[in-house]
Amino acid sequence: MTTLLMTHNGRIVIPKTLRDQLNLHEGDEILAEIEDGRLILSTRATRLTRARALIQKYCPKQPGESVVDAFIAERRKAADSE
Repeated sequence: MTTLLMTHNGRIVIPKTLRDQLNLHEGDEILAEIEDGRLILSTRATRLTRARALIQKYCPKQPGESVVDAFIAERRKAADSE
């Protein structure tokens, strides 16, 4: 665990070791949110990667199969049975 100090104007410096681990560079946007009393910092790339993994977990893509086409077919089948 790394301890960070906040300056009098509320700034916190992210140490180089942590920036390197997160592949952060000058000018990168960092997203911040509060979750269960914790400050969570992440990059857009990290969020996108996690979102893609979550979608893949629940909607695994089969070769030659479109997730959108499968969803539309499922909705049409449900509509026909109503």
